[in-house]
Amino acid sequence: MKNPIRWWNFSLRTLLILVTLSSIAFAYVGYQLSVVRARKALLKELIADGFHITTQDEISHAMQPLKPVGVPDPSVPIVRAWLGDEAIARVGYFPHQKPNVEKAARINRLVPEASLVEMEPLQIPCHPGCFPHGTLVETAAGPRPIESITVGDEVYSISPQGKKILLPVVSIFRTTNRLWIVQTNRGELRTTETQPLCQRLDAFIDVGKLQPGDTILRWSASDSPDGEVQIAEVISKTKTDETVPVINLVLGNREPFIAGGFLARSKPPRDETAEVKLDQHFHHRHETQP
Repeated sequence: MKNPIRWWNFSLRTLLILVTLSSIAFAYVGYQLSVVRARKALLKELIADGFHITTQDEISHAMQPLKPVGVPDPSVPIVRAWLGDEAIARVGYFPHQKPNVEKAARINRLVPEASLVEMEPLQIPCHPGCFPHGTLVETAAGPRPIESITVGDEVYSISPQGKKILLPVVSIFRTTNRLWIVQTNRGELRTTETQPLCQRLDAFIDVGKLQPGDTILRWSASDSPDGEVQIAEVISKTKTDETVPVINLVLGNREPFIAGGFLARSKPPRDETAEVKLDQHFHHRHETQP
């Protein structure tokens, strides 16, 4: 009879220890989950404000290094990674977006691994033409809102022969800008004043320079089995009072993509060497496309 009693007492102690350890583990995971949620809420807020968030996973796709040599790569604890968190390499902003002391403190507290960087104002050949959230971009998986596109995703471009071709997104540009509305006989497009639209597959015109009667290109997926390029006549262009977060994609060297049903020029890379290399890659893809 004594052995069962000793065995039971030992098991109860073990059970209490396990319960205690489990409670500590659950409390730790719960705390980390709250951190993940707070980080995601902050990043969503920053993106909505036009900040440029670069994750560590995107570093390998960047045109220029974002961290000085010798600085460890940003990371998050493995538990938070299991919970869906990811390391942020950089929180970038333009001078007019400079965060106040309170917001900067929140960023440093919630994403301490990130560099808070003031980005240089746009220079040629960069253009601030972009598209607002909700603009549908044509991808192999169907139309997707532009804000859901990530680096490495493939979106449809249009070759010089007028055929759809998949190209990877090299990087993503985010800022804030005033919206313009272009009305055509084949639908409406919401974009920005300096966004170049295709007049031909090899010629572009900024939205702000459009005049009634001008023509631009759109893509129709319904009028033929494989889709086709169509001509749309501009009826009007209107500058709105809305200044909102906007996005553009870098595909290579100004390759068009389908945004809101219209053919728009992608944002060119700022690195001229990379621009030439990507341009050669793009034409090689066209020449070898079956």
